Amino acid sequence: GQLWKFSERRLDEESAGGPAKTSSRPTASSLQPAGLLALERDTLRSCHPSADSSVREVIDSAVKDGHKTLDNLEANDLLSSFGIPTPKTGKAGSFEEAKKLALDFGFPVVLKLSSPGLLHKKEIGGVITDIRNEDQLEVAWDCLERRITHLDQDIREHVSIQIQKEVASGVEVIVGVKDDPTFGKVLLFGAGGSLAELVMDRNLHLLPVDLEQAKNLVRASKVYSLLKGGPHEPAYSLDKLYELIVDLGRLAQSVPEISEVEVNPVIVTLNGVWAVDCKVVLSKGRGRAVVPSQFKTATATSCKLL
Repeated sequence: GQLWKFSERRLDEESAGGPAKTSSRPTASSLQPAGLLALERDTLRSCHPSADSSVREVIDSAVKDGHKTLDNLEANDLLSSFGIPTPKTGKAGSFEEAKKLALDFGFPVVLKLSSPGLLHKKEIGGVITDIRNEDQLEVAWDCLERRITHLDQDIREHVSIQIQKEVASGVEVIVGVKDDPTFGKVLLFGAGGSLAELVMDRNLHLLPVDLEQAKNLVRASKVYSLLKGGPHEPAYSLDKLYELIVDLGRLAQSVPEISEVEVNPVIVTLNGVWAVDCKVVLSKGRGRAVVPSQFKTATATSCKLL
């Protein structure tokens, strides 16, 4: 939320290499008449490929059902369709199905609630991490089933439980695209996960974006100091991160119904990148409210205390 709160003046400064020094592509909006900026913006909006049939099926189904957002599994399928790496994941209709998937993926795993409109799963305790064996999986499953009863009825009617392979530790970043009414589609990169709330690391770029521009965007960020490694430490998988940024930009341009797509976190390891959690907001559809809850993010161990 806070990372996306930019003004037109702020974006102009950043795009023109002004005080913020966070964008790798000038728009020259401070140097040229407004008409030329509008021409550039419209040109950028028109330069996008079309989505394939599997992507169109996901989007058309959501629009037909009046959903304002995609659920976890739909968002995951969308990312995969554009070649963006995601951890092994699946929908479990029962504990036995969850156990079968966990054994197939390999522990540790994560359980998540999935429903259109349920964008802030951690805030309602809808994510349970660090599940390392079948006993902990059963405890976590029971926790989520209890938490489902506290959800708004509209959310509860569409809720399912997602199981996902847990990614080994790495650097967490955020990559997103939002449709701005003045500038068109704007890409965001910065520190992600818990760091996103602690460090203001906002680096913006108008789409489209290529590999060289993605590289410059990452190098301008604060989190780059962690990603680049050190004299005696290897760098994280930067080339794959640049590719992910380009692919997410391509996704956002290919599906005009998407008004916002945000992957947070993307976990960057020494050997790869993983889009762990994705939010997709559509330009049309009915918003769904989530009833606030006293629950917080949990691990399998802490579930035993609830």
